[in-house]
Amino acid sequence: MKYKELINECKKRGLTIIEDNGEFSVLNKKGVSSKLNSSDMKLYKSGKEDVPDYFLEFLDALN
Repeated sequence: MKYKELINECKKRGLTIIEDNGEFSVLNKKGVSSKLNSSDMKLYKSGKEDVPDYFLEFLDALN
């Protein structure tokens, strides 16, 4: 899955991925923020690596 597809899937689930000065986090429907591994997220965003399928399951668990 590409980064853009990840963003669309997050929107469907009511999640928002936030990047602030190179640090990534995800914001759920309740407004609770959880930090993400920024080095991996930078690779996904740059297109150097695809987002693994299990990543959505991980985000769902945070919701």
